[in-house]
Amino acid sequence: MCKISILLPVFNVQSYIIETIESVLAQSFSDFELIIIDDYSTDNTSKIIEEYCLVEQRIKYLKNYKNLGISKTLNNGLGIAKGKYIARIDGDDLMGPERLERQLNFLEGNADYGLVGCWVNNIDENGLLINKCEYPVTHEQALKCITICSPVLHIWMARSDLYQSLSGYRDTNPAEDYDFLLRAVDLGFKIGNLPYYDADIRLRGGNTMSVAALKQRKAFNFLRALFIKGQINTDPSLSLESITDLGNDKILNSIHNLSIRMLRKGLEESRTFLKYFYLSCSLISPYTLQDVVRRRKFKKLMKFKNKD
Repeated sequence: MCKISILLPVFNVQSYIIETIESVLAQSFSDFELIIIDDYSTDNTSKIIEEYCLVEQRIKYLKNYKNLGISKTLNNGLGIAKGKYIARIDGDDLMGPERLERQLNFLEGNADYGLVGCWVNNIDENGLLINKCEYPVTHEQALKCITICSPVLHIWMARSDLYQSLSGYRDTNPAEDYDFLLRAVDLGFKIGNLPYYDADIRLRGGNTMSVAALKQRKAFNFLRALFIKGQINTDPSLSLESITDLGNDKILNSIHNLSIRMLRKGLEESRTFLKYFYLSCSLISPYTLQDVVRRRKFKKLMKFKNKD
């Protein structure tokens, strides 16, 4: 039995998966199994993984019989995980060389914590740094932020008994990580982050973080409301597919997509006038406006970290 099981769900990431796997294999802590679950990729992702399996015994490879979505894909990986701890990474993320060692040492030295993440570097499709993001360090700080935004990103390490207590992930994609954190906190598990930039998260045109899909915004609001009402753990089999008010609104969806394009242009623009023009235009979507307000609140709350 290994110490850590790393869950790596992938879908059509042939351009990034080699770099991701290499960052895992280069970890300073080596007692792990890397469970790669392919959600029915249609590019060369599976071929690349199969070649790694021939030379690296720590890799376990599963392939879904059809595209199932990330929640079910992660649960498939959990089904064969043998580690005392479960770590997460996506198919285009990168691990800093000491990420596993630091997170493991923290959990083994802090029995009251169930899960710990880290600060992150956001990189673009070419691996160039976009910005650095800090997150709440202590559980108390995380609680102050949890109804504003997700206080820990998916690049966490958690105790396997936390996963068992929650029966894995619910089908709440694209907000499955936020749902997991809300349920963990509701059950009394403590969460936090290490103050190290131990992960690179890639923001690219095709992933959820950069597209900021309308469904993700609606899902966040829906789950947040359940948490505030004390109902986040009421239905263990909750699936957002059955929630009708999360369905597609073609007009609002078009407005929100335009808003996100303007937001990306604004963030990438170096000329001051055009930057503020694009950023102002991005506020045509009420969900983008809501997100901007929440980010400002989050930054304000993060000031307490320097005072603790």
